[in-house]
Amino acid sequence: MECCDKSIVLRWAQSPPVPQGTKPLPHQVAGHVFGRDNGHKKNKIGFLQSEDGCVLKPVLGPKKGLREVDFYKRVYDTNCDDDVLLRLRLFMPGYLGVWNTPEHPGLSYLKLEDVTRKFMKPCIMDIKVGPITYDMEADPEKIKREKSKFPALEEVGFQVVGIKVYMPATDSYKTVERTFLRALDKTTILTQGISQYFTPDGVLEVQLVKAVIEKLRQIEAWFLSQRKYTFIASSLLFTYDGKALHDYKTLKKPSDSSHGHNVHGKVAENSVENSLSILNGAIIKVDNVYDSIAEVRMIDFTHVFQVNNCHDENYLTGLQSLIRYLNDLIINISESSQISS
Repeated sequence: MECCDKSIVLRWAQSPPVPQGTKPLPHQVAGHVFGRDNGHKKNKIGFLQSEDGCVLKPVLGPKKGLREVDFYKRVYDTNCDDDVLLRLRLFMPGYLGVWNTPEHPGLSYLKLEDVTRKFMKPCIMDIKVGPITYDMEADPEKIKREKSKFPALEEVGFQVVGIKVYMPATDSYKTVERTFLRALDKTTILTQGISQYFTPDGVLEVQLVKAVIEKLRQIEAWFLSQRKYTFIASSLLFTYDGKALHDYKTLKKPSDSSHGHNVHGKVAENSVENSLSILNGAIIKVDNVYDSIAEVRMIDFTHVFQVNNCHDENYLTGLQSLIRYLNDLIINISESSQISS
């Protein structure tokens, strides 16, 4: 398999053709955006979406790109019997092989599951995990460049790269760009950054935050149990369905009818809280609504390396810091009563 070489990057620096049967990936908040200058090399190669709804990620590098392809192949090998990798599949997008097109000669794409596809109005946040975002192969220029991206990184342990939230009141999206997020400090990254993702209508969705924390705890448990791999500059992709969340909250609201509600307007035992709710055409138990409309997946594996019997302290530091921040979000906002339970 070939990767993108310098000549191809230069040839497409102005206007890369969009291959037939694809389109630039919608709802993207981070990574290489197709048709836009990307990174210090300013090539315009980026993510695409195939006509069958999969994500097409360009294999660039070439060394780091091939490393990511090899990692996906190892994890999803049909003959894989490594319990560490088999459990990791639960937290990764599905892998559907490598995709090539004659319209992009010499360039290959990873074909991956689009975890947002099942959502009507996907809300997305991308967080790069770990205080160190450069590997042992990085030169001094690369290290300096990485450290300058988010000055508070060493204190915070992670960096929020992008946020996109569906606003039901206006039926539109709000985007929080990485330039704004990188200017935040260890305090405002929570109050002005992360909090925006969980407040689509100006009120904190506490149950949604709790559901996300539980998913992060599962990933933390995997990292605490494995001593084979280290993940540098890897991200967590957060998604939830803004439309389903809005519909569910609307369904829960007290109506003029007393059926299902007591005189104080609280949900009674025989109401929707203990029934079934229909979201996105699927019947699910209400107790699992927040878990069902939210996803957290690990992405970006260009800097994954095998290690000899040691924990990935860099990733764990960032992940555990993120969990603390989310717990603080509940505590801080709850004290100001700006919550939705």
